[in-house]
Amino acid sequence: MTFSIPRIKFIEKKMKYQLSDIERSILAVLQDGFPKSENTYKDMAEKAEIETRELLPVLENWKHDGKLRRIGAIFDRFKVGLYGWAMVVWQIEEGRIEAVGEELAGFRAVSHAYDRNTD
Repeated sequence: MTFSIPRIKFIEKKMKYQLSDIERSILAVLQDGFPKSENTYKDMAEKAEIETRELLPVLENWKHDGKLRRIGAIFDRFKVGLYGWAMVVWQIEEGRIEAVGEELAGFRAVSHAYDRNTD
């Protein structure tokens, strides 16, 4: 399998180790986006020309090692009937950031609550 995606080579140069052929093929598929299907991982594995049983451990290891933070859906909110959307930014005193962040993250309607360094 030949990979012509320049981003992979760029990423590999910054990494401490080289990607295996399987990792390279999975990364190429991820950069293209997830298949829109009922069998996402199966279809992703097929696109990478590997078995699903080879794909899942790589994704799990990347997650465990911090190379992959999250796999989640991105959807068109209008197509699913969500017309309201908001982003709120708060300036919190340094000593209260953790407590306020935990409280905000406890609300179902809050999808992100984090400290952004603004220095």
